Amino acid sequence: MGNVVKTYPSKSKPGKEYHVIKASDGTFYCDCWQWKRNRTCSHLENYLKGRILHGTGYTMPNTETKKGSVEDKIDNVINNFFPR
Repeated sequence: MGNVVKTYPSKSKPGKEYHVIKASDGTFYCDCWQWKRNRTCSHLENYLKGRILHGTGYTMPNTETKKGSVEDKIDNVINNFFPR
């Protein structure tokens, strides 16, 4: 278990709280049912957006695809399987 970094009150159950937690490996997760089911939730998204907006060092994973021609990509695949 990691450190609780943010607590959010439940909108549907008074007195219940959900926690955004930073694990020992640096990843973040939430203890709400939505995160357990989908590995994402509004609590975690709000927390991470706040970190990005306030510049506290968290960056989203790079999901941008590499650009290049189809021929270059085919050559890379062939060269990786059949090195010279």
